[in-house]
Amino acid sequence: MQSVNMSGINKSRAGFGAEERRKGLFIQSLSEISLPDLESVGGLCGFLNYTGLSCPKLKSVSEKLFISTAPNCSQVSFPALNSVPNIKIENNGKLSDFSTFATVIENGSVTDGNWEVTGCKYNPTWQDMKEGRCKPAE
Repeated sequence: MQSVNMSGINKSRAGFGAEERRKGLFIQSLSEISLPDLESVGGLCGFLNYTGLSCPKLKSVSEKLFISTAPNCSQVSFPALNSVPNIKIENNGKLSDFSTFATVIENGSVTDGNWEVTGCKYNPTWQDMKEGRCKPAE
């Protein structure tokens, strides 16, 4: 399957722990991921080969937002997100704009020890984000 639009899904309560693949919303091997009606989720995990991830109505993630191993991913969009305690983004070689996470940094939802970005085109620290450097200087 290359792409899927999961309209109608608006809530998932499972979270992530030691058994991440059995709990929460685990998505892999799609070219584009769109969850237009998702408003809350216990944990959200996106893996493998997608180019974009969009959750326009997602307001809260109760445990962890984990985006990993999508070397062609150049865009993630969470415009309504205002609550998530932990964000980890790794190995997304084309991803350089993290503006979509500015609100959760500004409102204190994500703290210094719970923000990790590595292996991306731009790897902002929590302090970078806090100071408004959500994407590289042009």
